[in-house]
Amino acid sequence: MNCQEFHKMIPDLLADTLSPEELSVAREHFTTCPACAEALRTAREALRSVTPRFEPSVPEGLEARLLEAVHRRATASNTPERRTPRRRLVGILSGVVSAAAVVIVALTFGLNTPARAARNRLTQAIASMEGVHSIRIELRIRTSEQENFDFTDPNLEFVPHTLEAIYTPQLLWRVEKPGRKALYDGELTYLWYDSLNDGLIQPYSPDAIGMLHLLIDPNQLLELERQLTKTHNGVRYELHREAEVLYLKVISPAQGDFSQSDYMRNTSILESNTRREYRFDPENGRLQGARITFLDRDQERTLLEIDRIEYDAPIDAATLTALPEGIAWERPAQVLPSGRLTGINAKEAAQRILGAFSTWNAEILDEALRSYGTHAREILKNRYSGATVEHLSDPVRSGKYPGWFIPCTLQMADGSREKIRLALRNDTPDKSWAIDGGL
Repeated sequence: MNCQEFHKMIPDLLADTLSPEELSVAREHFTTCPACAEALRTAREALRSVTPRFEPSVPEGLEARLLEAVHRRATASNTPERRTPRRRLVGILSGVVSAAAVVIVALTFGLNTPARAARNRLTQAIASMEGVHSIRIELRIRTSEQENFDFTDPNLEFVPHTLEAIYTPQLLWRVEKPGRKALYDGELTYLWYDSLNDGLIQPYSPDAIGMLHLLIDPNQLLELERQLTKTHNGVRYELHREAEVLYLKVISPAQGDFSQSDYMRNTSILESNTRREYRFDPENGRLQGARITFLDRDQERTLLEIDRIEYDAPIDAATLTALPEGIAWERPAQVLPSGRLTGINAKEAAQRILGAFSTWNAEILDEALRSYGTHAREILKNRYSGATVEHLSDPVRSGKYPGWFIPCTLQMADGSREKIRLALRNDTPDKSWAIDGGL
């Protein structure tokens, strides 16, 4: 590689879009050529100095006007090479146009450089998973042992989790934490609770393990982050290398709609302000580890940390899909909609469902509780049978939850009062309302 060829590669070095082979050639050149090393350092410093830490909106048409202006300036300078926008930026950083143009164009193009670099790095990491046959991940999450796999709380202690997956000849996976476990045997999903000796059998259901499903196949987690680089929904990126590790930092505000209620804020990773840090092997692009930190004005605490990732781990399929003994397995009730819980709004549905508590109207409640097993429905019947509604608030949305939350007060059969926040959703094809939580 000569110096002219190296200068053409500077924009790709800035954006971290070179292949490992190209990067190796470029590195070999600038480590032995002081002039090119200085040119790269100057370009990096110039870009860093004019790249703000926030992403202001660019006025419509500004990019086109700037490109036209740069093109006119480059033409006036008798530049022999026809340059793409990326190549023009290198010329600008090398002094072809004025310092003012450097600032303006970097504000237009440089803002996208961290996101573009992150997107390319994520694309490489996704491609690196091709040919991986299995994976084992050990991680810790601040959560409750009995809560669902998606739940996080920065004020709780760490709970260890283990994820194992086999990809070929078919996908099999198992997720475990103390108190709750789940597996997929290639046909059905099994979810069970150690303390209840109770378990559910469902068709393939990644929702059973929430966001952890993205770690079953890290490609899905990386693809989510890659998609976020395109939306720029308040997300910021930083990419740097230290020794033999490449670091990607993603700083993201809580995702979801909190305009009506903050109820779901800080209850999951996506619904929290977070700093997500990923470590990659710069040679093969594979994810090596991750840490997700909860951010608040006066608090910063790790929510999730991957301690170990083992690719092509020696995992036995029979052991992975082995079911425990002593569990009472049940499939969710296949209840046809009665028409009593369809065609109405969330508040009407809540009134109808809670009103059925007083006599425990099975026609309504079996439909409303269809995602609960027989054992769980018996527990709820023993607790809420005879209860009446004392107060029912208007439904609100919160976070990324697809349904509604309805705060209410019940007068129990024994005369006591209980405040609950009923979670209702009707996003199934039959549009029938069902209780999703709160009891």
